[in-house]
Amino acid sequence: MLIDIHALSHGRAASIEIETEIPAHELAVSLQEIRVDSPVHFVGRLTNAGRGAIHLEGTLSAELTGLCARCLVPVTRPVVVAISEMFRSGMTTDGAESADGSYGYRGYTLDLLPPLRDNLVLALPQRLLCREDCLGLCPVCGADRNTTTCGCATAEQND
Repeated sequence: MLIDIHALSHGRAASIEIETEIPAHELAVSLQEIRVDSPVHFVGRLTNAGRGAIHLEGTLSAELTGLCARCLVPVTRPVVVAISEMFRSGMTTDGAESADGSYGYRGYTLDLLPPLRDNLVLALPQRLLCREDCLGLCPVCGADRNTTTCGCATAEQND
């Protein structure tokens, strides 16, 4: 997602406001069984930070989908990520962060996809749960302990 920063670089604008939806396939974010399948919404601004540095700040909103790590029911959860990243002129533009954590750009365009993707990946939970107190599946009979009591735990305790 390339943004023209010519006006920002030449001092004709103090900042550039951005509001966009990014198709999920462009970000290609997934971790284990957690995916982002719907468009991701970003609202933010680019600001000239001086000496060839551009500051990106804003909010990224997405919906995570997957299966509950305990009971395997389908789950959809919203995630909101605060973004604050720096771009520096003349650095590599391959989308990788530099040692100081900033992203590079050349000329008058910035690619917002790498920092947005990186921030979204870092915000993914290690496990997706349908609810915090999910009881999961019975390890003996496989019953969903959120909806039924199977009696397997009681039978094991009596043995």
